[in-house]
Amino acid sequence: MVRRILAAHGRKLLRYAGVSCVGVTVGQTLLFLFYAVFGLGAVVANTSAVVLATIPSYVLNRAWVWAKFGNHRLTTEILPFWGMALLGLAISNVLVHQVEQRWDAWILVNGANLLAFGSLWIAKYVLLDRYLFRAEVTASPVETPA
Repeated sequence: MVRRILAAHGRKLLRYAGVSCVGVTVGQTLLFLFYAVFGLGAVVANTSAVVLATIPSYVLNRAWVWAKFGNHRLTTEILPFWGMALLGLAISNVLVHQVEQRWDAWILVNGANLLAFGSLWIAKYVLLDRYLFRAEVTASPVETPA
């Protein structure tokens, strides 16, 4: 089963992991800056970091992972992608708020954000691959007898 999945999705999964590394780096850096350096509350810092990190994540996933170019479709690409980001944001906001209430440690706030989005990572890949950025199926031309 693993071989079949890797054969069908290996390259795409590697690219998705690469884009995720970029997204995590951007998001975690922004969260650290907003929370530990600028002193914003955990929820405000987390929300700001997630919103800003979602922009390059969308563009890179669409272009590099799923090789989609041209017009962006609002209802079938952009809004669902942001919907998934907002789901992750809601979960991570609950976690970072809980962490901030118990401990005053930026590393735990960042860890809570990472845990929330990491737990959604595979489900997000499946949704992106099967629904948002799936390859368009083109009909085969019908051969007519000569």
